Amino acid sequence: MPGYDPIRLPPDFWTDPAVRQALRARDIGQLFKIMGSLSPKISQTRIGVALGKDQGQISRMINKTKEKTLGVLIDIANGLDMPQSARYDLLQDLIGTQHQPSLTPSSAGDTAPDLTVGLTYPTGDEPDRVSIADLLRVDLDGNPGIVAAAVDLDAWKNTSMQWMLADTDQAAPADLGRIAGVEGIRRTTELFARLDNQFGGGHARQALVQYLRSDVLPLLDEHQPGPVRRDLYRATAEAVMLVAWMSYDAGNHGLAQRYFIQATKIADSAGDRVLSASIMDAMSHQATFVGKYTQAAQLAQAAQAGTRGRATATLTAHFSLMEARALARQGDATGTDRAISKAVTLFDKRKPDDDPEWIRYVDEAELAAEIGHCFRDLGRHQDAAGYLLQSVCGTSDEYLRSNYFATMVLADAHLAAGDREQAQSIALKAIDVGEHLKSARTVEYLREFRARLALAGPSVMDRSFISAAELHTLWRLAAPA
Repeated sequence: MPGYDPIRLPPDFWTDPAVRQALRARDIGQLFKIMGSLSPKISQTRIGVALGKDQGQISRMINKTKEKTLGVLIDIANGLDMPQSARYDLLQDLIGTQHQPSLTPSSAGDTAPDLTVGLTYPTGDEPDRVSIADLLRVDLDGNPGIVAAAVDLDAWKNTSMQWMLADTDQAAPADLGRIAGVEGIRRTTELFARLDNQFGGGHARQALVQYLRSDVLPLLDEHQPGPVRRDLYRATAEAVMLVAWMSYDAGNHGLAQRYFIQATKIADSAGDRVLSASIMDAMSHQATFVGKYTQAAQLAQAAQAGTRGRATATLTAHFSLMEARALARQGDATGTDRAISKAVTLFDKRKPDDDPEWIRYVDEAELAAEIGHCFRDLGRHQDAAGYLLQSVCGTSDEYLRSNYFATMVLADAHLAAGDREQAQSIALKAIDVGEHLKSARTVEYLREFRARLALAGPSVMDRSFISAAELHTLWRLAAPA
């Protein structure tokens, strides 16, 4: 694992053509040689301190042309405090191609996996390391009974009940600075989160699962002082939550549900009640997407009740928005309006500096997108279009998938309002964005638009729209089932 004293190089070092070439070739030896030629010189010993390796190991890295192991490369990136652009150069060719699952059964003699693995919220104070290990293993093996499983409604119900009963005391994050291992998990999660937002959950999911299995899981077996262990659990919970989101986005809903459940327990074992509630909030999001609206509302309500007086205004606002999303899908206009009103009131009181890093993506554009979804589902097309346009204009380019979703729902709103030409023009813009996303949700949003378009009846203007749309793979993937 990386050491305690990372090397911080000037930003222009990472944009040097020779450095970028070495990164893209994963020629770690050449990278270290370039570092050794700087003034002042960075010695092999100094590099070793940053990476947690001795001088002999660094020397062998220099004399070896390439170092392709994902975990080792991530350790190097963390030890050298690489910016995101350099990490992309170093890892892009590996992420999304390494460790792809086998769709064939495990080797003869292997015990068939327990098809309920990961569905139970663990009792006791500690996460269930065995269940986490089994879940990662069967995921990498590509076992269809789990990877392609549907959600289990009882698992959501039981998890929310067990979580509410546990109600662990909130432990503030310890001021421990950069801890080897923990910092590596955080930086790696940040990298994969950026890839997820830019390219979809199906792009790099398997590589993150492998990283969790090979690099993170062993850390959970190590004896650590209480504050360090809680910090390790907190970082691990965020990483497992990201795997759950990516699995959900890739269309592996039963698998995602299991990761969400285990991530909730890991966060609670860290004493981070707010993080575990945010994972419940994510489960609500998934439940709405798969059409389980009653369960979705209950999960969002549990997140609110279980963190009353502890969550920040931003978090509680988002919990209310998830409740609103579920209620809007059920056609409950009164309940939706109440939940939205609560969310907006809380959002106006928020103090972003008080929010944990993992919720800071919730800004005005995100709020507008969620409200726009609700109004679209309630048939308030004009109001929906106003909020969704605000979201599309305010969403950062970093969040391509979010931009696609808001743009696609904006097209829905215009179609429902009778502005077919505008709806089709907007949909084409969304398709251009969505074409580059490896995301089952992206396909489903377009499939829903196609169904709405078909219900609106044929029109002469459809011909040019369909001709343009058919040039995209995404349009073909979204053909009616």
